[in-house]
Amino acid sequence: DIHCQTAHRRVPCSLGCSFEGTATILARHMAEECPRRKTMCTFCEVEITANRKDQHESNCGDRTVFCSTCQVYV
Repeated sequence: DIHCQTAHRRVPCSLGCSFEGTATILARHMAEECPRRKTMCTFCEVEITANRKDQHESNCGDRTVFCSTCQVYV
């Protein structure tokens, strides 16, 4: 039936990871769990993928300092 073909059809993650799921599960995966989702560096605010965030912030944090006047990392 049409409901099963649309609501329960498994689709691959469009961000390119190996995850497959229904549209409802896929939306949550792409927003919160996908290692290839976009996120921001805490220090320099550059957009990076989640799977590279820890390594990037480890390097970036060593090169930046928090300015107590303007409340940002410089």
